Amino acid sequence: MSTVTSIHRYLDEAFAEVPVTPDSLDLKEELRSNLSARVAELVSGGADDATAATTAVRELGDIRDLLDGLAAEGHPAGVPHPSQRVRLRPIFVLLTVLFSLVLAKSVTWVVLGAFGIVPMWTAVAFAVAAALSVGVIVTLALRQETSQHYPMPTGRALAFGAASLAMTLGVSLAAALVTQQPFWAVVLGVPPTVLSILAFVWLGVTQTNRTKPWALELQRQYVADDPFTQNPAVAARFGIYTVVIWTVAIAVFIVLTMTVGWLWSWLALVGGFAVFFITLARMMLIARQSRV
Repeated sequence: MSTVTSIHRYLDEAFAEVPVTPDSLDLKEELRSNLSARVAELVSGGADDATAATTAVRELGDIRDLLDGLAAEGHPAGVPHPSQRVRLRPIFVLLTVLFSLVLAKSVTWVVLGAFGIVPMWTAVAFAVAAALSVGVIVTLALRQETSQHYPMPTGRALAFGAASLAMTLGVSLAAALVTQQPFWAVVLGVPPTVLSILAFVWLGVTQTNRTKPWALELQRQYVADDPFTQNPAVAARFGIYTVVIWTVAIAVFIVLTMTVGWLWSWLALVGGFAVFFITLARMMLIARQSRV
């Protein structure tokens, strides 16, 4: 029996005595999606399909409480009632669309500047416009309440927006100047990019939980299989490796740009990405082996 068939049969049997309503169908599809995601996660970790399906169902636990709540109240505590679903504010949608259009146009002109098709300062102006657009979009998105998350506090949303602005500004300026003024591409592009990385690290470390109670309740039904959570020592070691990898990659990028030029310096960043993901895979393997 396939994994998909096993999940379908389990849910069909569990919901056999439950009246078919929009809420019961929503709950059934929510559980089906979560079970499928958990099975895929277990299979990627080395489990066979049958074992993964059995484990996912076992971790889900007894769903009779959810079903009893569905029968008694029309919806369970672990699933959002239609009244809890949040509609996007029209002003948020409008501003996001407008700034997305500005971003798309700005990126186009930055790319044209990178190839020397448009004047350098025109590309620089659009690089600034692209950065401002990203900053506004990120800030608006984090201030928007969703079905699963409360809106982020204004100050913190602005901090994420500023970090996103700095990252986009650094990359865009480097791209706009790289063919015509390589030296200034490094001088103007690298500092805001590095500062944005540091800002994102700090914001991530100090991030608080914005998840709503119903979503937290649903998350508690599953046992986390995050090897870094289960092994803080390996997680800390991976964090140190990450800082070292990107510090070296950025330093090599700067040196190569100022010596041999942009034609070869970008390979330092590609190498940084490759080493980073190889290290990530290796650390996850070590973390899982230490739990066995």
